[in-house]
Amino acid sequence: MGIFMNNCALTCFVLTIMTSSYADDVKPKVSICQESTQQFTKQVVQEKIEETRTLVGKVVHNDEIVMTQFDLLTEELIIAYCREKGVTLNEVEEILQAMQFSAEKHRFQTRKNDRKTPYVSHCFEVAYKVMSVGEVRDLTSILASLLHDTLKDTQTTVEEIEKKFGMQVAEVVNELTGDRKVSLQEKKRQETINASNRSKPAAIVQLADTLCNTLELLNHPPKGWSRKYIDQYFQWAQTVVDRLPSVNSKLKEAVLLTLNQYWERQAASSN
Repeated sequence: MGIFMNNCALTCFVLTIMTSSYADDVKPKVSICQESTQQFTKQVVQEKIEETRTLVGKVVHNDEIVMTQFDLLTEELIIAYCREKGVTLNEVEEILQAMQFSAEKHRFQTRKNDRKTPYVSHCFEVAYKVMSVGEVRDLTSILASLLHDTLKDTQTTVEEIEKKFGMQVAEVVNELTGDRKVSLQEKKRQETINASNRSKPAAIVQLADTLCNTLELLNHPPKGWSRKYIDQYFQWAQTVVDRLPSVNSKLKEAVLLTLNQYWERQAASSN
């Protein structure tokens, strides 16, 4: 890489001398050095993504839904890094590490759908919604979205997350996890009470998580879930979303749209 950069610097120097005698309106808009560097770094990102994809694929046995979610999320990463400069190369690497970490931690869990999709598909989807719908580029929010269920559903510890991804990420994931010793009903009651005091990253993740869960219930409700039970979930979700701080209007609007679609369907089916 050092040789590459030295050659690039020399090229830029020669171009500067050659163009100094030209009029301003004929000077090149983008240097060869800039273009070469952009192509090189994009290649590095794509190679790291492909390496992570192989590792994740082994964990989930190349499940089609998981790998589709992986591709959607990493495509968003490429856009954020190469086009927008919204994330750095180091941040891309951390996000890829979190994707692999999440896949390994959730390897024995599945979603509550007929297909029993590997659970990590949900984690990838939540992170994708954070980046695509919410247009979030904050590293803490993205990492926490990938890890948000690791404390609740696996043997992962706060200390483990802090060691690998930092104290701030660990605190957000712990904030989203709540008290693991209480009943589901009590946990939902506590989430409702605590919603208004969520930190910004936690509120962003909770909005994206709620969006993914409600979309799945809207389109693919699990067998055995009664209409009354799903109604109660949507009512609870509405209350929580209304109480969350105003952190991302696009995510909130998407959640509210899904909630409205559900109630409209229920009203239509009752007529």
